[in-house]
Amino acid sequence: MRATDYLEWGAMTVLAPVLYNVAALQHDGRKKFSMPAGRPLRASLFVGFISGFFSAYAHTAMRLSGVRENAREVKMDRYEIKKALSEYRLPYGEPTMAPHSQKTATRASSYSWKMIDVYPSFNWFNHPYHTDDFSKYYDVRKGEEDWGFDSLPTISEIKRKIAAGKEHPQDFIDKTKEYLWKY
Repeated sequence: MRATDYLEWGAMTVLAPVLYNVAALQHDGRKKFSMPAGRPLRASLFVGFISGFFSAYAHTAMRLSGVRENAREVKMDRYEIKKALSEYRLPYGEPTMAPHSQKTATRASSYSWKMIDVYPSFNWFNHPYHTDDFSKYYDVRKGEEDWGFDSLPTISEIKRKIAAGKEHPQDFIDKTKEYLWKY
């Protein structure tokens, strides 16, 4: 998130009690402007905080999706992906869930930012179902020459290396049993 997103979030949090008071003035017919106290203040701050978060999240997601201006995010993404590839790591991390659960999480959260105010859904899991074509990360764009990522391994090489270094599931079970029997 950018500083403008945090500023928007904070402004909406502060603006909610003010709008609540303006509505109360209209309804009650009072002449004096005063901030709400107690429960109305806390409730309006909470509503403003949540609304500000949803708005900032949606604007960030729009930038990351390419709907809004995102040159800074593209540069950061290219650097992070190239760094991960150079370290023989999968670009978006290793999946920790079963394949069918990964597909379900992907379907549930792919464009969830569009309806975040109706049904908030977030993706907390790593999965291999990103829409990226990793061949674009092997091209060197202007300004990337000094990053030092000259020869990057392919995704298939990285997957082979990770698979070769993994333990067999039975080894994990044996180690777990051994650990549990100690205590």
